[in-house]
Amino acid sequence: MLKSLKSFAVFSVLIALFFALSGSAVAQNKTVIWERHDVELTVNTDGTMHVKETQEISFLTGTFTEGYVYRLKANTEDLRDFVVYEPNQPYSEGQGGDYTYHVIDRGNSYEIVWNFPEERNSTRTYVMEYIVDGPVRQYDTGDVLSWFAIPDDHAFPIEESTITVYLPEGTEYIREPEIESANRAFWETSEDNRTATITVAGPIQAYDGVNIRVGFAHGAITAPEPSWQAAVDEQIAADAARARVQPFYDFGAGIIGLLGAIFGPLGVYLLWFLRGKDPDPGPIPDYLTEPPSDLAPGLAGVLIDETADMHDITAILVDFARRGFVEIVEEQRSGAFNSIKRTFVFKKRIEPTAENSAQYERDLFKNFFLRKNERSISKTLPRTFHTTLPAVKSAMYADVTKQGLFQGAPDKVKSRYLTLGSVGIFVSVVFLILTTTALSGFTSFAVCLGIGPILFSLAMLVMARYMPVKTEAGSREAAKWNAFKTYLQNIDKYSDLEHITDKFEEYLPYAIAFGIERRWIHVFSEIPTTPTPRWYRPIWVGGGRPYGRGVYMPGAGRPSVGGGRREEGGGGGIPSLDEIGMGMAGGLNSLGDGMVAALNTMGRTISTPPAPPPGSGSSSTYRGGGSSGWGGGGGFSGGGGGFSGGGGGGGFR
Repeated sequence: MLKSLKSFAVFSVLIALFFALSGSAVAQNKTVIWERHDVELTVNTDGTMHVKETQEISFLTGTFTEGYVYRLKANTEDLRDFVVYEPNQPYSEGQGGDYTYHVIDRGNSYEIVWNFPEERNSTRTYVMEYIVDGPVRQYDTGDVLSWFAIPDDHAFPIEESTITVYLPEGTEYIREPEIESANRAFWETSEDNRTATITVAGPIQAYDGVNIRVGFAHGAITAPEPSWQAAVDEQIAADAARARVQPFYDFGAGIIGLLGAIFGPLGVYLLWFLRGKDPDPGPIPDYLTEPPSDLAPGLAGVLIDETADMHDITAILVDFARRGFVEIVEEQRSGAFNSIKRTFVFKKRIEPTAENSAQYERDLFKNFFLRKNERSISKTLPRTFHTTLPAVKSAMYADVTKQGLFQGAPDKVKSRYLTLGSVGIFVSVVFLILTTTALSGFTSFAVCLGIGPILFSLAMLVMARYMPVKTEAGSREAAKWNAFKTYLQNIDKYSDLEHITDKFEEYLPYAIAFGIERRWIHVFSEIPTTPTPRWYRPIWVGGGRPYGRGVYMPGAGRPSVGGGRREEGGGGGIPSLDEIGMGMAGGLNSLGDGMVAALNTMGRTISTPPAPPPGSGSSSTYRGGGSSGWGGGGGFSGGGGGFSGGGGGGGFR
């Protein structure tokens, strides 16, 4: 029984919701169309103007009982004596009830509302008349009437429109009427040149309006000029003056923008040339076959590109192995769908000390292992390792500066110029907004004034990385290390690889720091005599068992611990890269990529705070917003302002 009641309740709610939504949709599905919107303007000798608007409305969908329009007071003394009626049906003044109308003063406009019996699927004609006080500007050279005859905010098309302007006795048109409309318009005057009839080719699309301006001989109007005319005359004079000088403002703003586009970036280049360019290192060989100094691999990478990056960190970790602090073991583990996954495990051998390592190296070593004797880089690294990296990089910058290679710590120099560029962008945008706002009335190219500052600031952000300056000694040292990098990058061109295979392990950390480890490993992997690094234990080949740091291969005898090449007929020794195929090459390639990928993955993981544990009491509450209101029906709506007077809008509901 309870289940049935619940089902009935749910069904009732759904039915009620359906009818509510249906009713809302029906209420909003109201449309009308203007078959005609005709306007008659009669200018009187006392300076007033009689306006008669005739609107023929077809109610297409929905039910209507009320019409309304807004008429603005702009550029008039006032509007008064409103009357609303139908051709065969008078309306009485009053609020509410059929065939009544009332006027509401909205401050800068009047709202005229009229009520009628319910209309649907019908066509009705409504007429509104009113008096406008002082709509005509008066000059000795001729009087001017400007009027926004058809408002530009009607929501539905107007099929036809005719605007007729009647002048008072004792005057005539002295120039052709001016018509501003998206539609074509035609005009003609009467034989006595006192009546102008303007026909607008329809339909006038929604939100399009019609503005007219007519000029006629002065003297027919006996009233003084309207009180608002002086302000309008000042505005017209200002607009005319602005129009005369605007081409010069446009030209000037355009030139300033062009110069800014050129000299903004050029200014930053000049700043780099004066403050960021390294001293001339003097003559340096094209390449050097040995490291030019005992600078650590990571620091050599910082010196060359002025950035402590993941290549430099990876070089430090591999250099730990080369220096005997760790050994790297390559392993195979089962993955998803019976796949084989290669992993690398760093195994601790000895702790670095103050005598054989820098403080930042010891911090990196400590936080990499974090009280463990081995660490797989295929897994998430400790949080402390990631949080240590900024301090490690900062220490590396400080180290190369302390050694006299840079005039200032590269990270601080970059940060200073990045800050200047960011502040410059903010100031430039504020300057652009202020100048555009202040000068938009004088030139259309005011936005060009902000081009120079913005480009200068953007160029500053781009050039920040190139602003650290080396000392004279640092410039020479960097040139030498670049020469050594050239040698490593093209070692097969400069040396006989078979005679320098011992350099593979020694220079590998430098190749990693310089970002050329892939080519370095590739060229040596093709030389059969290249030995596996002493600190690297690759995957065991041929199904044998590990023995020391060698590789057991069937028929090859026992591998020796000491190293050396495997002898023919079963001699032992550390295998060459050729003997283990591309395993080592792929392994060390993956080592560099895997380390960087692991650090990147770790960074992404740590940057996302873990969710609070269940039952911790932490929760989030989201409160959805909403809106409520009253449907206004549909119909047509107008409104807006006058061209120099008149205008407005309206609708039905």
